Amino acid sequence: DGQFDRLLRVQEDEQGAPGDDDDMEQIQYPFFTEGTNQLLQARVDIAMYSLPRAKARVDRAKRRLADLDEDPEAEADLVVKQAGDFVLECSEIGDDRPLTGCSFSRDASMLATSSWSGILKVWMMGHS
Repeated sequence: DGQFDRLLRVQEDEQGAPGDDDDMEQIQYPFFTEGTNQLLQARVDIAMYSLPRAKARVDRAKRRLADLDEDPEAEADLVVKQAGDFVLECSEIGDDRPLTGCSFSRDASMLATSSWSGILKVWMMGHS
């Protein structure tokens, strides 16, 4: 008998004789299948990395809720002020979506750009 047949028999027994549980065969299924030690270690590493960060985010959110003096507009102004020192090293005009990176070749004859669209473009630079 296969496991499917045993399940059908158990179901038939349950439907045929309610309350007669003594004759039923107990089928135990594994709660999970064990992975390799490498998989276990990877999961532990991910948890060790992400749980403290998640706790910090939750703590920050709780502090903001509890702080009656919290001013979202002042926080936004601070972010804008800090971004004022930001230096744009390349133009965002190079793709339909914003650029995410750029890099010149060693001899500065080419420029490679990447964007949120997932496209990488190589530009030939004119010599002046």
